[in-house]
Amino acid sequence: MRAVFVSSEVYPFSKTGGLADVAISLPATLNKKGVNTIIVTPLYSDINREKFKIVSTNKSFKVFINFANEHIEIFETTFKNIKIYFLHNKNYFNTDKYYEGENSGIRFSLLCYGALELCKSLHFQPDIFHLNDWQTSLVSVLLKTNYSNDNFFQKTQTLLTIHNLAYQGFFPPDILNRIGIPFQVFHIDALEFYGQVNFLKGGIVFSDFLNTVSPTYAKEILTFEAGRGLDGVLLKRKESLYGILNGIDYEIYNPETDTFLFANYSLDSIEKKVLNKVELQKKLKLGTDKDKVIFAFIGRLTEQKGIELVLNVMENLKYINAQMVLLGEGDGLYKVQLKKMMSKYPNKISVSFSFNEKLARQIYAGADFFLMPSLFEPCGISQLISMRYGTIPIVRAVGGLKDSVDNNTGFIFKNFSKDEFFDMMLKSMEIYYTDKGKIIEMKKNCMSKNFSWEKSAEKYIEIYNKMIKNRRKLYG
Repeated sequence: MRAVFVSSEVYPFSKTGGLADVAISLPATLNKKGVNTIIVTPLYSDINREKFKIVSTNKSFKVFINFANEHIEIFETTFKNIKIYFLHNKNYFNTDKYYEGENSGIRFSLLCYGALELCKSLHFQPDIFHLNDWQTSLVSVLLKTNYSNDNFFQKTQTLLTIHNLAYQGFFPPDILNRIGIPFQVFHIDALEFYGQVNFLKGGIVFSDFLNTVSPTYAKEILTFEAGRGLDGVLLKRKESLYGILNGIDYEIYNPETDTFLFANYSLDSIEKKVLNKVELQKKLKLGTDKDKVIFAFIGRLTEQKGIELVLNVMENLKYINAQMVLLGEGDGLYKVQLKKMMSKYPNKISVSFSFNEKLARQIYAGADFFLMPSLFEPCGISQLISMRYGTIPIVRAVGGLKDSVDNNTGFIFKNFSKDEFFDMMLKSMEIYYTDKGKIIEMKKNCMSKNFSWEKSAEKYIEIYNKMIKNRRKLYG
């Protein structure tokens, strides 16, 4: 079985969020399990070619897009025993702002064309195109339109993974002319969405199978409340829609071997975790008090991640014996508010806005509790990482948070409410200060959980096999 995994970002080469982690760990695990998998992604300007030994294949092709012939050169490297192919184009991929700019629609249309043409250039005839979010959705559209008579892809099936339905890729109708897709697809049952072209909707309509990144989110998006205007389209595809919980790479996220940590530890030496706490406090100039609770937040500073709830409870820190550490990038207004809170409570609050992988790991290891009061959460990877490091999550019962955290491993609240959220923080603190044994037990429960990709990869392989059977029904 041959699979092509197409993604707009891939760790460690390019990353803005959890998609990048999935885009390396899942394909690598699939490859290890016998699925001949390659990865296709853009070669952005901030990717260090020398560091990652990315070299030209001396193969190239042209794609006619935006009324011009765009030259694309194929680069390659091997990482985690999987071949990764990078598409280099000076006009659209030569940027470090992956999703910004007026040409983002052209950029990712070019990625979709490029993934198809790369396969032909390398004579890699795929059984499966595994697509991810709106940026790669047009592969399915192209296979059913422009490439419908191309024998090379006659038996190729497509799986679209929806990582976050909130991001859909909206563009004015004239983009269809610019990217060379027939205007016949601009109607309510295809790419048209309230007068605009919706790339993700195109992927949902034209892909052979669909999945989301947690079972609960797969159910939620079929409702009006969480469907983001696409619940009706998704309901029509219900029989081909699956929910598979994301995993994390247990080789990368391993407190026993993680070189970023101040002190390594394992399930059997969990008492050493506190050494990371003290050193984190020193590094962030919070003083040193190993007995003081540290709450942590790592993520985008957006409404989705519940940053408003976090801000709302910060004032209450003056009443409790706790500190809060935040790391993330996002909305400027939130940054202003967080800076004010840090200035007001310098010994209790530390905020870092420039994402730093090393600091993130040190926070995962040094904190006691991890905050994820999300408004919605397709899967969430941060809570999985926090549990791997024995840091107890405090989460809202939504999406993948509901699927991954239980009362033995975390603290869960139901409604998007600052009062419920703070009550759960207080409950966690009460147990922390009165029942150390219970806290140690919960930390060990967290570390005992297995959220590696092994189990989830098997479920993806099951879908791949269904797709192969579906192909045989269609083509004999």
